[in-house]
Amino acid sequence: MDYLLTVTDLNGCSDTESVHVYVHARPAVNAGPDRTVCSGTPVVLTASGANSYLWIPEGSSSPMLLTNPTADMTQVLVGTDIYGCVNYDTVHVAVNPAPNVNMLPGFLCQGSSTVLEAGNPGSSYQWTNGQTTQTITVNMSGNFTVLVTAPNGCSALGNVAVAEPGNLQAFPVVREICAGQTVDRKS
Repeated sequence: MDYLLTVTDLNGCSDTESVHVYVHARPAVNAGPDRTVCSGTPVVLTASGANSYLWIPEGSSSPMLLTNPTADMTQVLVGTDIYGCVNYDTVHVAVNPAPNVNMLPGFLCQGSSTVLEAGNPGSSYQWTNGQTTQTITVNMSGNFTVLVTAPNGCSALGNVAVAEPGNLQAFPVVREICAGQTVDRKS
């Protein structure tokens, strides 16, 4: 744009000059699309559209930001171009919780079975023995692992050991007592 600048001093003398003003558009700063990740999953945010950057609240000036959020977060990206023009963009990262798979150890008596429970109702399950249900019945000892995938798409592994104690044998003890006497069960 061209402007005319007229300057007049106290004596009434004046001078006129043509001034050309360049108006630069703000940079098209882009922090990337909003993201959804599972808890414990790192995410890389990538800046574009400017020459220098500042991620807030991280304080990083790198165009790429690696973060490992534990809760929902919003990052503000401030970008500056070669003319010193500034613009900003925001990116929101939603954090979904991973399923919590805590299984109690199982024990088997000879010839019996035990039920293993992966919890997290409504999830999908993949056990190492090929079963795909929340609970499975096992009749042998060993380690059993399950991959639990929650409806939000986040997964976690659970592992449980099933032990079979040694064979128990009962040996009857015969005691003879007289009428009116008592038996000490400890001996």
